[in-house]
Amino acid sequence: MDRFNKFVEICQKENKKLWLRQVIVPGINDDEEHILLLKNFASKIKNVEKIELLPYKTIGVHKYKQLKLNYRLDGIDELSTKKLKQLNKLLK
Repeated sequence: MDRFNKFVEICQKENKKLWLRQVIVPGINDDEEHILLLKNFASKIKNVEKIELLPYKTIGVHKYKQLKLNYRLDGIDELSTKKLKQLNKLLK
C-alpha cells in the first residue's frame, strides 16, 4: 500500500487525473457496502476523475483448465449487466 499511496501523492502534486477501476466479483464485492467503501475511498483523492466498475468475466477459465491449474474463482458466475448498472448508480 505504501507504493500505491506514494503514487497517489505524486499524482496529486502533479495534478494528474486518475481513473479508478475495480473488478466486481459476484459474492465477493458486489454489494452496496463494498461500492460505498470504494466511493468513500475515492472521495479522499482530490483528482479522481472517474470510477469504473468492471464486471467479472470467466473468459480465461479455460486456460487454467488447459494448464491443469486451480482456478480460485471456479464456480462463480459472471456479473450481470443489470447488477452492474445497479452498483454504478451507487457511485453517483
